[in-house]
This record gives sequence, structure tokens and C-alpha cells, in this order.
Amino acid sequence: MSDPILVVGGDGLIGRALCLEFAERGEGFVATSRRGGGREGGAHRLDLARPEEWELPESCRAAVLCAAATRLDFCRDHPGEARRINVENTLKLSRALSDRGALVVFLSTNLVFNGDTPHTPADAPQDPRTVYGEMKAEVEQRLSEHAERSAIVRLSKVFSPEMPLLTDWRNALATGGRIDAFTDYRCAPIDLATTVRAIADVAVGEREGVWQLSPAEDVSYAEVAAEVARRLGADPGQVHAIPSSDKTTLEHVPEHTTLDASRARRELGLEFPDMPAVLDRVLES
Repeated sequence: MSDPILVVGGDGLIGRALCLEFAERGEGFVATSRRGGGREGGAHRLDLARPEEWELPESCRAAVLCAAATRLDFCRDHPGEARRINVENTLKLSRALSDRGALVVFLSTNLVFNGDTPHTPADAPQDPRTVYGEMKAEVEQRLSEHAERSAIVRLSKVFSPEMPLLTDWRNALATGGRIDAFTDYRCAPIDLATTVRAIADVAVGEREGVWQLSPAEDVSYAEVAAEVARRLGADPGQVHAIPSSDKTTLEHVPEHTTLDASRARRELGLEFPDMPAVLDRVLES
């Protein structure tokens, strides 16, 4: 029997979905949680902020690093704490997992690039403009020093049924409330199911290198909000399209958020639907 696949952060959004994907495929896996406790395939306690308490399996053939401090404002406002989690301890964990024979699958982001051009190639020079993006870029650059085998999976914006933004919008639309959505802040939506299928394919096949997941076009959040309102049969006047400068100060407003996903399409047989199709999948779920 082959060694299991480890899902680090098995109680997070992507981690939970990935555990279900492995279970449906009949793949042996083990999940970790900051709280420990039982899950399908067992569970090990692992809090990236407390490496002295880590519980790791003796061996695993691949390990998907789903755990991280992902909120941009947290990383910006608490850079020291975020760096310990997202860089120092993530690299320490990568070395420990590599020593156990694992392919380390690191989940990254389009924010390692500046967003000046669309469909950014996988080998383009990195130029992050957010603290979170800087941390992800640093791990990408140093990962080969800590893991003999690795895969980097860069994601654009993952949409899911549990996405807080969509939940808030749906509640507001249902109760006659107002949505403020930015005209100049863009995203390239990918649905959770496609995301976990790709990650699982990389882990199960122990496929090394850089993988990018992204649709062909990005859209503004105002466009997404208008489409959500239309699909829910809400009054389109409830959606107020505004520039981001009216409501908040963002670290960076990239002009483009798409990545060149040609390798994932070619080698994994994936298709990345456009925004309306992504919403179909998410809202129906």
C-alpha cells in the first residue's frame, strides 16, 4: 500500500474540499488541523504558528500546503507574525515533509506578479505589490532549498459556495439592501471544484514544477455583483458600482489578474469557465 497524501490545513476551505476529492477518488490521505481531532483519513495537529507542537506522519508521498495566513490586511498590518507563518514555518515544514519523502505542493497566488499584463507566463519575473504576495514569492524562490521535490500551484481568485463576499451579497440582495462593488478592482474567478481537481491531479501524479490556474478573462467586482443580482432576480439598482478609492485603501489595484494556464489545460485536461459559468456552479451549490 502506498504512502498517503498529506493535506496540511484540512479544515480550511480548500483543504476540506481536497479531502473530499481524495476520498471520492479512493486515494489514501491524512489531514492536519490546528485543533487536531478526527477526520476522514485521520488527523494530525499542526498549527503553523507553533512548530514545536507539530504532529507529522512518518511518511507521505505528497503533501499539499493549504494552511496559511491569507488575509491581505492581516499580512499588511501584522507582517512579523504573518511572515513567521507564511515564510519561516512554511519552509521549515517543507523541509520536514521532504525528509519524509513527500512531494511538497505549495499553493501560491497571482499576487506574486504586479498585474501589469494579462495571462502572465509561469516564468515571468516576480514583482509582488502586496505583503502577502511578497511572502508567497519568497517561499516560491526558496522552496527548492527546502524540498527535494516540489510543485507550485498558483491560483487566481477561488469562488466557493462558502465565500463570505458572496454570502454577504446574497443576504443583502434578499433583504433589499445595498451592495457597494468596485469598478476598478478585478479578479479572475475559478470555481472550487476545478481548483481541487487540479491540485489533486498534481498531488496524486506527483507532478513537479509550476502550475497556474486561471480563466482567460478577469472581471471587476462590480460586474460580478451585477451578475449575482441578475441571477437571483434582485433589483439591479441594489448594486452600486463605485471606485475602490471611495471605500477603502488597498495595497495594490492590479490592472490584470489572469495567469497563463496553458500547462494545466494541456497536461491536466482542465477547462476554466468564464465568470457567469463559475457563478452557475457556485450559486447552485
